Amino acid sequence: MKNEYGDEVYLDDLVPAILSADPTDLEDILYWVGQRYGQLFPQHDLHILTIDKKGNRIQQIDRVISVLEKLKNEE
Repeated sequence: MKNEYGDEVYLDDLVPAILSADPTDLEDILYWVGQRYGQLFPQHDLHILTIDKKGNRIQQIDRVISVLEKLKNEE
C-alpha cells in the first residue's frame, strides 16, 4: 500500500505503531479501518464486538444478542 506521499508502506511497518497505540489512538485506528472497509466493501457493515472479561458475561452476551436482533429487524 502507499501513504499519502505515494511512498510504499508495508504492514510490518505499521505493526509497531499499532502495538504501541494508547486507547485513544487505538480507537482512531479502528475508526479509520472501518472507514476504509466501508469504501472497499460498501455492501457490508463492519461491527467490532468486545466483552469485558471482568463483567457479567451473560448480561453482556444478552446485550449483544439484543443489538443483533435490532440489526436483524432493520431490514
